Amino acid sequence: VTAFVDSFERRPFVVIWAVNDADFEVRSDFDHGAITQHGSTVGAPMIASALLRGGDRPVVILGKIGDHAVRDRIKDSVRIGAASARFRRARIGVVGVPIAGFSHVATDPQRLQEATGVTVVDIYPSQFADAYRQVAPARVKDLVEELMLSYRLTAELDEDASLFPAARAAVALDDLCESMRLNGG
Repeated sequence: VTAFVDSFERRPFVVIWAVNDADFEVRSDFDHGAITQHGSTVGAPMIASALLRGGDRPVVILGKIGDHAVRDRIKDSVRIGAASARFRRARIGVVGVPIAGFSHVATDPQRLQEATGVTVVDIYPSQFADAYRQVAPARVKDLVEELMLSYRLTAELDEDASLFPAARAAVALDDLCESMRLNGG
């Protein structure tokens, strides 16, 4: 198992299911033979221990086949693992530099990539301004209508209302994310 995990360029998120039969119970006559027969009580901790010694943090779930709560915990763990793997490959766009007094929102791109795998992509303010100007008015109108419905806004808005420039900026950011293959910003 450790050789398999070591074969990945980046450490995978490992979920170990220490599975037991649906009718498995620990009774007073539970002995070495039962431990062997229900090997998840031995095998799963052995695998987890080997991975822990190698620096990994596997998720170990003990449960019976057919137990819906166990199945749900496994599904949740696999989703978390998938999200973490996607995060390690994420490309995050940053427009310009932080304004004065907001240096706490900046991070060293090299350190971030080394620590997490996330790549920071610089977006020049002029690129954002170009994307903003290129947004078709119909797309802004569609987004404003969607926002009006989603948030039950009832005010009559004209195109000078602050929601329209904000919607244009949101569409421009979506366009930049798509064209630059970004996951966020």
